[in-house]
Amino acid sequence: MIKDTCRTLVFIAATTFIASAALAADGAAKLSFPFFMASLELEQTGDSVTGYAYNMAGNGNVKLEKKGDHWEGRFGLSNVTVREVKARDDGFMISVSTLPGGFVNFYVVKTRKGYSVRGYMPYGQSAWARLEGNHFNGGRDNFQFGLDQKEDRYTGSANLRLPGGRMEFSSAELTYSGTLTPNVLIAKDPALFTLLYVLSYNMPR
Repeated sequence: MIKDTCRTLVFIAATTFIASAALAADGAAKLSFPFFMASLELEQTGDSVTGYAYNMAGNGNVKLEKKGDHWEGRFGLSNVTVREVKARDDGFMISVSTLPGGFVNFYVVKTRKGYSVRGYMPYGQSAWARLEGNHFNGGRDNFQFGLDQKEDRYTGSANLRLPGGRMEFSSAELTYSGTLTPNVLIAKDPALFTLLYVLSYNMPR
């Protein structure tokens, strides 16, 4: 009787472990700018990305699903669809549709040291990112950040130019794992990289 009970407990524990492993996230990331009280927390499991955007793309949930050749869903205050629409000799063109907002294209270009992403938002501001070697930089017309990779994270600083020209500064940090590791994601899924790591601080609030 004791042996049967032990076998049952072992089986239950093993089953629970397998179920938990099956539900474990394939990747995770957190991008934060503490002084600006802005952060983005993400988790990817299969063809689903969930999380929360705080003061980035408006406060709200992130819930994205991959459907066929594109990602769609909710990102903060915006409904968004993003897809890779055309391969170029030097990279990819990414089509982005956001509501509210509009329709824009971004270009992901392979450089000698990594990748460059550039485009314009519907309200006219340029948005960009560069991922080269151990460096990750990005921003828009009045905001930019620069990060350096150290082990399992990027750390650095960001600055924001306010109306009137006054500047504010913040530390910046990006932690990551698995499929949401920036250089892994941009090589495998440039459309999702553009949405998570370029558009997240550029969409309407």
